[in-house]
Amino acid sequence: MNATELQKMSKAGLINHIMKIQMDEGKEVDYDKVEERLREKDDKILELMSKQKVDRVKDWKEWSDKMVEYIAKFTVSKYGQNENSIDLMVMTTPKVCVWQILKYCFRLWGNKGKTNDLHKICHYAQLAYTLSKGDLSKAGITNDKGD
Repeated sequence: MNATELQKMSKAGLINHIMKIQMDEGKEVDYDKVEERLREKDDKILELMSKQKVDRVKDWKEWSDKMVEYIAKFTVSKYGQNENSIDLMVMTTPKVCVWQILKYCFRLWGNKGKTNDLHKICHYAQLAYTLSKGDLSKAGITNDKGD
């Protein structure tokens, strides 16, 4: 069993797994062995987590660069961005953007997601913020408690 499989398994599940192996081998359950395996699981998870460094600011900047590419390639080319074009987003509301976010989230949730759905979710979040001019209640956000 590798570290990823161990990480997914709960401690109760791991205890049952170890006990089943011991019983299948015709052995009496060795609870010291079970406890030792649990410590190994914790050590492997900690080792795995230490290798997976997260730099949220750097990661966001990389994603932001991808969003700029996406908007330039797909959105601007589709809807235009010059003095002769009218972008219908200026006539919509922040809540419509939230509905669009939900639409794409549900599509992903139902395993029917398309290549740029995450990009669209992020872009609609940005549009909701921009259209609300910082008044997030216009997007339906009324709880100011943060997380």
